[in-house]
This record gives sequence, C-alpha cells and structure tokens, in this order.
Amino acid sequence: MPPYLRTYAQLDKDLVLAGVGEKFEIWNQNKFEERRRQVGLRIDADLAALADMGVKIKL
Repeated sequence: MPPYLRTYAQLDKDLVLAGVGEKFEIWNQNKFEERRRQVGLRIDADLAALADMGVKIKL
C-alpha cells in the first residue's frame, strides 16, 4: 500500500482487517472501534424507536 494511503487512513501500528461481503477493509484499530460504537448506538436508538411504535423484534 502506498505511503500516502497509509497516512490518509491513519494506518500505523494496530490494524483491523474487516470482512465486507467479498472484500475486506483495512482500518486503524482505534477508528474501527469508534465506528462500531457509533453504529451500535444508532442501532440501539432505532430499535428503541421501533419498540415505542409497538414493533416487536426477536433477535
């Protein structure tokens, strides 16, 4: 990977390889964990909104 891409993606020491369909993404570990936290909060809020509307979801 060219240095300018490593710099742009802030790829330094700790990396995550995340499978996405037939491809994978390379993430800075801290950025990946923050993104997962944000997505988790959004999903929790969406599920709560659905529950408030009377929608029941089995996970």
